Amino acid sequence: QQKMDVAAGFAMWTPDGVSTNVVSVAGAFNMNQKLGIAAGFAYGMNPAYDVTNSSGAVTGQFSPSDMHVNVGLAWRFLPFLSLGANIGYATSSLAEGHSYGALAADVFAMAKFGGFKVTAGVANVGTTVKDAAGNEFCIPGSIAVGAGYSKVFGEKNGIDVLVDADYYFSGWMAVAAGAAY
Repeated sequence: QQKMDVAAGFAMWTPDGVSTNVVSVAGAFNMNQKLGIAAGFAYGMNPAYDVTNSSGAVTGQFSPSDMHVNVGLAWRFLPFLSLGANIGYATSSLAEGHSYGALAADVFAMAKFGGFKVTAGVANVGTTVKDAAGNEFCIPGSIAVGAGYSKVFGEKNGIDVLVDADYYFSGWMAVAAGAAY
């Protein structure tokens, strides 16, 4: 609904006194209610751990990190129908000399009829990831569908009821539902 939105965040996740911090920034631009462009960046800083040699002697420290960057484009080509695509790159540096990354994309269509919305598409489809031993693993891509209903009444009241399901290419399935007032 807005012409432009920008958000920034800093999260401190500290289970048992271990400090993991995530910095994120994102923005979106809406052109003529027809074309949308979005971009985001997140960087996770994990606590350092001791690096040891084969004898068990500490030889230094390493601080793992995670990064995700993405760009998206959406186009409303009919008053009730839109199409969107998002591509992202994620990388994780787990140990010295062991940094792994993957490209992933999402493509969705959305139809909106009054307060009802329906979406369908593919999520998280991308490249494989290798482990330290060289084994390749697929990232968890899925076919996703969702439906929702939103209603605003009065100046400050509204409801949202949402449900979505993902069928993962690995054979697993996930379903989620939620409601908000």
